[in-house]
Amino acid sequence: MLSPKIIQEKNGLTIVLDYLPYINSAILGLWTKTGSRLENLNNNGICHFLEHMVFKGTKNRDSLTISEEIESKGGYMNAYTSKEKTAWYAKVLSSEVGLATDIIFDIIKNPIFPKEELVKEKGVILEEIKMYLDSPQDLAYNLYEKLVYNNHPLAYPVIGNAKNITGFTSDTFFKHIENFYNPKNMVFVISGNFNEEAILSMVRSHNDNWASHDITLDYGKPTFHAQKEVLVKPEIEQTNVFYGLPAVSYTNENYTKLLVTNNILGSGMSSRFFVEIREKRGLAYSVDSFLNSYEDTGTFVVQVGCATEKTLDVIHLIKEEITKTLNTVADKEILKAKNQLKSSIIMSLESPYSRCNRMAADILTYRKIKDLNQFITDIENVSKDDVKQELQKLSTAEEAIAVVSNKELNI
Repeated sequence: MLSPKIIQEKNGLTIVLDYLPYINSAILGLWTKTGSRLENLNNNGICHFLEHMVFKGTKNRDSLTISEEIESKGGYMNAYTSKEKTAWYAKVLSSEVGLATDIIFDIIKNPIFPKEELVKEKGVILEEIKMYLDSPQDLAYNLYEKLVYNNHPLAYPVIGNAKNITGFTSDTFFKHIENFYNPKNMVFVISGNFNEEAILSMVRSHNDNWASHDITLDYGKPTFHAQKEVLVKPEIEQTNVFYGLPAVSYTNENYTKLLVTNNILGSGMSSRFFVEIREKRGLAYSVDSFLNSYEDTGTFVVQVGCATEKTLDVIHLIKEEITKTLNTVADKEILKAKNQLKSSIIMSLESPYSRCNRMAADILTYRKIKDLNQFITDIENVSKDDVKQELQKLSTAEEAIAVVSNKELNI
């Protein structure tokens, strides 16, 4: 497998060419280090809304043409907004890479935000908000982030709120895209089978007249708040719990140690939480843990769906299992966790989409692509003492608990 090529253009755009000759397609797109954590209370939701609106017409294509051109060739386009990034990408056969590249650059450089489309899309996003409001798990997660990050923008939901959505105008989007969506804050990535010379020429033809300016991304300083809250939704059948503890960012030197620790506690059917809470006691169907890490902060989160009358037992068992693992963690558990993490990294290399996302994130965060061999080595080097130190931190930290239930609970 050839190593990806990184090319830095004069206007600041980074181009990553990841040639995979053994497949017949490619994924390509533009990623930007702009997400909802750069918003404020008055414009929360603008990044996600703008992600939608660039598909609604450009100086060269109307909204139907944008989708039809790709789909008529058997490909598809999609996008996502997170708290730290926004991406627009397409997957096509290798023969259609030029078309996909042209459309991706067109929607970012030449959107027109037509007012009639804006009115319709407001209705679409308001329905999307309702969809999340109907999901107890989404409600619990958003409540958790609100509790943990308090008034910091990380506390805001990516989708925003109905008041802001109804107030956005075309001018709002033009100003936002001018401020943040320019080459110095973006990376173009392509992974798959393509003609390198042709794709580079096409990208440069779009990029040569793309003006750029310096950007200051003010992330603020988030801090962990140990708060608890129960949101009552009488119509639901199951209680959803998000139990969180302060952890580290994905840029922290201890991140790998906590990854191994998390895998032992809550990743997979043989993990501590799954075995104790579901298999031994039958208290929940869904139980797992994960690291919810950002560039400068993070939390360790346990997510459980359980019967309302079992909620307090489950919360108690989460705390108990962390302490128990500290005192009884075995070498074979650590080895299993390392093997699972290494396997997931290696298998992700087989997915062009995963490769694109990882490389784009690395460029936007570190200005380089991290060495996965070194990452695997770091995992292998995590010791039993390292795991116990991370478990000690978790067992003594103050907790944040968000619960969505069908009745009041004293947590």
